[in-house]
Amino acid sequence: MRSVNGQEFLELLESTDQPVVVDLYADWCMPCRAAAPHFEALAKKYEKHGAIFLKINVDYDPGIAQALGVMGVPSFFILRGKTISAKVVGANMRKLEEAIKKELKIQTKSKPPYTAYM
Repeated sequence: MRSVNGQEFLELLESTDQPVVVDLYADWCMPCRAAAPHFEALAKKYEKHGAIFLKINVDYDPGIAQALGVMGVPSFFILRGKTISAKVVGANMRKLEEAIKKELKIQTKSKPPYTAYM
């Protein structure tokens, strides 16, 4: 996981076919600060499956936030090339992890089917 500027982000999107998970955040944002260690943990867990994890500070690169339609931070996107495959607004890390698993086609443990006993 690494922090990038807007130009580096666009160059990376054009040069890889791997899924890119990006955290758009601001230093002053308390939910962003709360989500940061969880995002780092997700990066450690899923980079070995081929995902690339990036962070972009929207205060330093507002153009990227505008281009992606960010209305609030934190906002998380999963992209392949310049195609957005998932978007999670807010510090909903469970939803982000599910989106990552779906993008990487990682099976989740399913609950056994409900069986009614009579």
